[in-house]
Amino acid sequence: SLAFTVPLAGIGVAVTKMAADFELGMHKVTSLMGGVTDQEFRKLSDAVLELSKRMGVDAVKAADALYEAISAGVPKENVMDFLRVASEAAIAGVTNTKVAVDALTSVINAYQLGFGKAKEVSAAMFQAVNLGKFTFEQLAGSMSVAVPLASQLGVGFKDLLAAAATLTTQGFSVSEAMTSIRSAMVAILTPNKQMNELLERTGFASGEALLRAKGLQG
Repeated sequence: SLAFTVPLAGIGVAVTKMAADFELGMHKVTSLMGGVTDQEFRKLSDAVLELSKRMGVDAVKAADALYEAISAGVPKENVMDFLRVASEAAIAGVTNTKVAVDALTSVINAYQLGFGKAKEVSAAMFQAVNLGKFTFEQLAGSMSVAVPLASQLGVGFKDLLAAAATLTTQGFSVSEAMTSIRSAMVAILTPNKQMNELLERTGFASGEALLRAKGLQG
């Protein structure tokens, strides 16, 4: 019986620690929400546990991802829907939910899309994964290189993803592709003599005007 008791005791300790870690994670989440009643805390915890069970994701990591989502500005009214989309993206992209949350919120915040667009952003990312030569996680880790400047210049995130996917089919890694795209945008914004001559031939007063009129592909 001792041979059975020792492993069972170990399982019990692991489960207890997991429960404690989850509760700690949820307290971190609700600390960002301001005043939360015990009933609201339990309701939100139950919702995260149900999501993790239904989707087969780690509950503690789901709580951590929820914290990251709220930190990034996802309103509490939409946060569970957003977490579901991020969890689906993480599962399909063979990564963790925190990575998906970071990627989705980066695009949504940069382009001021509203968090209801999370599914659309996720779908566009997977389309790029299908067309290019990189994983979802690799894409998620490289987007911050080009997304802020692209959004500032009015370059759509779908255009940015399409350009990156195209470059990776020509031998670039996705991080190299994003860096190259950013460098191209910077070069158009701060043109040298040769670039100025090209801009004059296009009839546009500036590189930014050209980008806004023709888009990244143009």
